Amino acid sequence: MDTEIDKFLHENGLKRDTSRLELGNIITSPLAKKIIGYEQMDYYIPVKAR
Repeated sequence: MDTEIDKFLHENGLKRDTSRLELGNIITSPLAKKIIGYEQMDYYIPVKAR
């Protein structure tokens, strides 16, 4: 996943901002997890211009 993210950032004139933390948030409710059998997660990666 990191390789694809870095490729996307490079193609769009961005790079990771390592001075800030990466964050994540599980967005699946317990009922949805029970129905689909897994959880989904949003990832937040701080970026800055190259």
